[in-house]
Amino acid sequence: MLGLNVIIAVVSVLGLLVFASLYMGEHVRAKSLRNTVEAQKSTITEQTLTLANLETEMNKLSEVAVTLDEQNTDLVATLKAEETELEELKERKELYDKYEYALVRSDGSRTDIDYEDIKSLEELAKEKGLGEDAVSVVLAIARNESEGFANVKNDSSSAAGLCGLLSSTAKFSYENLMDNGRGSYKSDYVYDSLTNLEMAMEYIAYLKDNTSSNRELLVAYRGDSSDEHWFTKIQRYTGKSIDALDL
Repeated sequence: MLGLNVIIAVVSVLGLLVFASLYMGEHVRAKSLRNTVEAQKSTITEQTLTLANLETEMNKLSEVAVTLDEQNTDLVATLKAEETELEELKERKELYDKYEYALVRSDGSRTDIDYEDIKSLEELAKEKGLGEDAVSVVLAIARNESEGFANVKNDSSSAAGLCGLLSSTAKFSYENLMDNGRGSYKSDYVYDSLTNLEMAMEYIAYLKDNTSSNRELLVAYRGDSSDEHWFTKIQRYTGKSIDALDL
């Protein structure tokens, strides 16, 4: 009987030891699992913060990219504007070099003819199908007739303005050749630089169709075939003989 009790006691102790061992093992595993979960939660939190920081940086970079794109657009526009300005300056210089005699008098003073006037004349000559010297001749006539003063008036005739147009010639050119209509011409139009030059150009085109040579054309314009000094100055300004002019 005593032996049985001992056996039972031993078995009970062993059971308790086994239970205690199992309990301690589960407790350790549970604690380890909790630690693992906490570590993962901490890692997830750090990763979330990292992602948030990355998103902030990406937004900043996006804003920088937009700013750079706007600056690049502005720079391209500025460069195009400067390129256009340089082209215009180049064109101005070319016209100035070509028609310096019409822009600057012998004493160095500026005439009443400007760059825009010459540019408009070149466009008109092209539109009328005139030769490469048509503009040069009109400007040479202006230097001959008025020395480049727009408001001059001949004391002995109705000739006035840059190209010394007679009132009847100016009226005919403005109303008929320029298609402005009857009664549209006003006497003060002859003193407007560009209008005067355009009327002279239209009249030159008209005379070209109604004369057989450059000499005859210029005599018809001048109204006097004996004024050789006038014709000599035309040749000096244009750099060509009368016959060689391409009108």
